Amino acid sequence: MCFKHLRYEVSESNGSVTITIEKKIPDEFPFWARTIDGTAKAGEDYIEKNELITMHQTEQEREIQIQIQDDKGWEPDEDFKVQLVEEEGQYRLPGADTECVITIQDNDKPGSIGFAETTIEVKRKDEMVPV
Repeated sequence: MCFKHLRYEVSESNGSVTITIEKKIPDEFPFWARTIDGTAKAGEDYIEKNELITMHQTEQEREIQIQIQDDKGWEPDEDFKVQLVEEEGQYRLPGADTECVITIQDNDKPGSIGFAETTIEVKRKDEMVPV
């Protein structure tokens, strides 16, 4: 078992991200797909996934979806991981391709900073000028 891609990016306004898992063996194989918090937190930025999946003998790929939560405030882009885990021992399956990172791209615009006036008149004798 492995992820087709090791990085996924999704706008928080998409509602979900679709991840593809590939099976490299001919046998039926049960495993868990599990999310792991990073800067993105389950319940706030995405809906946690902890799902037992069985890929059958004839399956080559399986897509899973993870729900993304759209908030109203600006925040930097955030990441979380998805791991493929053994059914019994609950250990991550071996290999660098059994963990992927999802980046949630913020779609809210940050606030802006500006000046009330664009020009200020200053005299030479002024030692300080409030801006």
